[in-house]
Amino acid sequence: MRLPARERQRQIRAFRLDDVQTGEAGHVVFHSSVFGVSDTYGTIFDRGCFAKTIQENAGKFAVTWFHDPREAIGLGLHSEDATGLRVECDLDLDIEVGRRVYSGLQKGYIDCASISFDVMTEALENQQTHFKEARLYESALLTRLFGSNPGALVDEVRARTGVAYPAPPTRLVEAREVQRMLEEIGAGASALEGDDLVRATATVRSMLEAMESRGSTPFADLAMHPDRDRPYREDQVLPRVRKWASSDGSGDKEKMDWRKFRRAFFWYDPDNIENFEGYKLKFADVVDGELVAVWRGVALAAAVMQGARGGVDIPEADRPAVRKHIERYYGKARQEFDDDSIVAPWLERSTESPPTVVLPVALFDDARKLAAALAPRGPARPPLGVGRNPSIAPASVHALLKEIQALGRRMT
Repeated sequence: MRLPARERQRQIRAFRLDDVQTGEAGHVVFHSSVFGVSDTYGTIFDRGCFAKTIQENAGKFAVTWFHDPREAIGLGLHSEDATGLRVECDLDLDIEVGRRVYSGLQKGYIDCASISFDVMTEALENQQTHFKEARLYESALLTRLFGSNPGALVDEVRARTGVAYPAPPTRLVEAREVQRMLEEIGAGASALEGDDLVRATATVRSMLEAMESRGSTPFADLAMHPDRDRPYREDQVLPRVRKWASSDGSGDKEKMDWRKFRRAFFWYDPDNIENFEGYKLKFADVVDGELVAVWRGVALAAAVMQGARGGVDIPEADRPAVRKHIERYYGKARQEFDDDSIVAPWLERSTESPPTVVLPVALFDDARKLAAALAPRGPARPPLGVGRNPSIAPASVHALLKEIQALGRRMT
C-alpha cells in the first residue's frame, strides 16, 4: 500500500554494527539497516526497499554523527546485499569528529548505525508491517547506549537537530522487555532454583497482564466487508454480535465469551469486562457466521472519537491507542476500496502518523519453547517451588509459561 504524502513522516532506526570493517585512511564498511528483522518499532525492512532511492542518488548519501547535519563525517556509497543496506565510506580524517568516530569504530565503542528515512510503500504481512519502499536521507554512526534505547536516541537527535522523530510505541517497548526476560529465563533455566524460576516467569506474566488490561482492544485484523455502502445499524448489529459471541447462541450475559465479544469494539473497560456497558465504539458485524469490519461502522467510530453524537466517554490516556487501532482499519479500507482519500479524520489536519503497534506472535514463541523444554518428563513431579512461596506455589513453570504464551497471542 502506497502511503499518501500526508501520512509520511521522517523516521530513524538504529542497528548494532556486528560486521563493521575498518581499513586504512578512514575506510569503513558497515550495514546501517538489516533486512527481514523486526526492529524496536515492530517493523521490518524488506530487501529491495531501498533500490529506487539508491538508483535515484547513485547510491551516495551523507554519513553523519548522530544524524547531526553539522557533523557530516563522509560520503557513503550505499548498496543492497543479502544482509541489508551496505555502506562503504572514507571517513573525513581532516576534521576532528571524523578522526574520533574512526578511532571509536576501531576500538569498538562506537558500535551502532542508524538511518533517517520515510516510508513510501508498506504492507501488512503476518501481523507485521513490512517496508516495501523507503526513501533514504542519510546513514549515521552512534554509540550502543543510544542504539539500544531508541527513545533516548530520538531525544538526543532532537536535542542536536531540533527534528522531532517519532519514538517507539510504549507497548511494543514493553513487549521487547518481556522477550528479553524470557530469553534470560531460558538461558538460566538449568541453573535457577525452583522458586527463582517460578518467580521470574510470574513476573513476566504480570507484565503481560498489565499490558493487556489497557482499554484499547487488540488489533484483530478482521476482514473488511467488500460493500462500502453496507448499512451499520447499531441496534441491529449488537444482537448479532451477542449471539455470535455466546457459547450457546443465546446472546445471554451468562453465556458470553467476553474476549470474543470485545473483538467487535475499539475500546473496553478493563474494570467492567463482564458487562455489556463496558464496551464502546462498535465497528464490526457478523456476516455468514464470521465477524467482519464494516466500513460505515469504522467511520462512525472515528467520527464519535472526534465528538460526533456527543463523543465518547473513555479515559484520555486510552485515546491514542484507540486512534491507532482505528487507523489500521482505515488503512484496510483504503486498500479494499482502492481509494487513497480514505484517511482518519485526525490525520487530515496533521502531517504526523504515529507508528503502528503490532505485537508479533513470534515475540512469545520463547514461552512455547521454554514450556516444552521444561515440561515434566517421565514420572510426574511436584510443581517447582512448592512449600517455599505460597503465593505462587500451585503453578509450575510449565503452566506459567503456557499462560504467558496464551496472553501473548491474545495481545497480537
